[in-house]
Parts: sequence; C-alpha cells; structure tokens
Amino acid sequence: MSDTISGIFKNSLPKTVFIIFALFGGIAITVNSCVFAIKELQKKLILSAIPIFASMFIGIFFLFLAFYIYNFNKNAFFNIENEKLNAQFGFRKKLCTDIKNITAVKFSVWGLKLFIGDKIICIYDLGNAYDIYKYITSQINRSSYPPYIADAKDEYIKNKKRFIIHLSLVCLLVVMSFLCILLTDGKSFSEFSSYDSLIFLIYTFAQFGTFFACLFMACKCGRSLQFLNLSKRRFLSALAVEHKHNGLDRHPNPIDQKYFNDYMNRIIVFMPRKSLYIYEVEFFSPESRTWISRRSVTCGSLNELNSSLEQFFKNIPFEQRNF
Repeated sequence: MSDTISGIFKNSLPKTVFIIFALFGGIAITVNSCVFAIKELQKKLILSAIPIFASMFIGIFFLFLAFYIYNFNKNAFFNIENEKLNAQFGFRKKLCTDIKNITAVKFSVWGLKLFIGDKIICIYDLGNAYDIYKYITSQINRSSYPPYIADAKDEYIKNKKRFIIHLSLVCLLVVMSFLCILLTDGKSFSEFSSYDSLIFLIYTFAQFGTFFACLFMACKCGRSLQFLNLSKRRFLSALAVEHKHNGLDRHPNPIDQKYFNDYMNRIIVFMPRKSLYIYEVEFFSPESRTWISRRSVTCGSLNELNSSLEQFFKNIPFEQRNF
C-alpha cells in the first residue's frame, strides 16, 4: 500500500439546490416577518408580535444555514504522506498530526470521524472516505497493541460517569424549559394578566438562553456518548484478546488465523486432511466468553482457498498483531 493518499471532496446537486432554497426562503421569511412585526408594534400589540419575531429568527436561521453550507469545505484538502496527516476542512479548520496519534477512526456515508486524544474530528463530504478509513485503520493496526483489559475497563467506567453527568444536566435544562408554561398556568394570550405578561416576556428571553444551554449540553452529551461507545468497544476488544485461544483446539491442523473488527472476529484456516482446506469465520461472544462460528467454507485446493478469501475479505483491514 502506498504511503500517500489524498482525499476527494465532493459537491452534490442536492446540496446546491438546498443552498438556493434556504437562501431565497430565508430572505422571504425574514422580510415578511419584519413587516408584520412592525405593524403589530405600531398597534402596540407586543404579545402578538412575539410569534412573528420568532418566525423572523427562523428566516435568519435559513440564511445562516445557506451561508454555512456554501462556505463549508470551501478550499478543503486532505493528504496523508509518510504517516503524516495534513488537512483543511470545514471553515478552514486545519489538522496536522502523525497517524500514530489517531486512536480510532470511524467511517460513515457522511465522511470520517477521527479520535485524537480527547478530541473528535469530523471530516464530511469525502468521496473516498472508505479508502482513507481502510488506510488509517491498517496503520493503526500495524503500530498499536490491543488494550489491557484493566485499563480498558477503567476507561469505560470513567466515560460512563461523564456521560451520566452530561445526560443529567440535559434533563435538568429540559425540565426548566417548561417553567414558563407552569407559571402562566397554560393560559392563552387573551387571558393573561399584567403579571402573566411580565412573566411570559421574562421567560421568553430565558427560554432562548435555556434552549442554547440545552443545545450546548446535548452536544457535550453526544460527544461523551461517542467516547463511551469507543471505550466500551475497547473493553470488549480487550476481553476478546484475553480469550483469543478459546476454541482453537477444535480445528485440526490449523494453518493460519487472522483477527479483524477490533479483534472481535477471526478467520481460522485449517486442513483436516490432505487436499482439503476449510476456513471458518467466528465472532466473539462477550456473554459466554466463547468464539461462535458464523460461516464455514470448504475448498478443494490452495488456489481455491486463496480466491475465496480474496473475494470475501479483500476490503477487510486485518489486525496486524496476531500474537
């Protein structure tokens, strides 16, 4: 595999259409909301102007969204050369690091997610994201060792506590957001007393503050959940490594064994008799601490065995350390 790989950022037609829709829609909503709000304020109908101002903020949000998507990944690049990653993405956000500093990488249809220390770096709209994912994964597998089970368990417990704290704060902020309704007894605008109107105006502004605080904490909670899932995966991986020899004795004359998917799956190649090759795909069950067969393939020759393995596993990045 080459030591150089470059990312290809894509621009899609749906993205362009959405930018145009958000731009013109945002302008129309904002202008019309301003006109209606001014008319209501001239009539001294302050309460009825509040929902109109809310719609104006929606229009401004669409304008911001159009600007955001248009400028997102403008002049972006992604290069890996000699195990060093250099990239510019998002709003000219730069990333320069060694591949060995990446502890984990996740792939999705949206792009890549890199875990570097206590940071999560998301790079979107990469057309060849899967090729980059395979390359980085192979580099991580080649240079890293499977985690010790005690360390992985401690990391999992720490991330679980952090997630519970963040989730509790989100729930608290959601409860606070209903105080406005409770203090006004669920009345309509026409039933409001002067006290109700004052409370409603105060809590209207408080609601915006609570909303953004809740949004911020929800992002923190989501980030904590990702680290929790990653540490849980590392713990299960360490558990699989600890029981790596389980079940090997039931395969006569083993030739080779390969681990993949964070050591949670393996391929056992064995030859029960001359000119007969069998490979078995197994996954590790954390509950029973055993390896369970998922599929078994029989081949009549070594060439047939290699062809079958190439056909089904050519895109699988194997763990480089098979102990």
